[in-house]
Amino acid sequence: MRAWQVGLLRPDRLQHAGVSATLTIGATLATRRPMASAATVLAIGMLKECWDVRTTGFDAVDLAADVLGVLAGASAAAAGP
Repeated sequence: MRAWQVGLLRPDRLQHAGVSATLTIGATLATRRPMASAATVLAIGMLKECWDVRTTGFDAVDLAADVLGVLAGASAAAAGP
């Protein structure tokens, strides 16, 4: 296996981060409640990993990618209008 296939930059993990960032931005702009938005998106990520236990297993690095995405999304929403 190559490093990009198992590391944080694996395509699946980039998708986790991207979706989490997008959901956080959208929820924050819609509700004006950044902490609640971040917590909700992290809960969705956790539920997704719990669901994955049935097939591919729980992946803590996927969850870490979700956290990075939430942080990026919260930052972007805070810098917005």
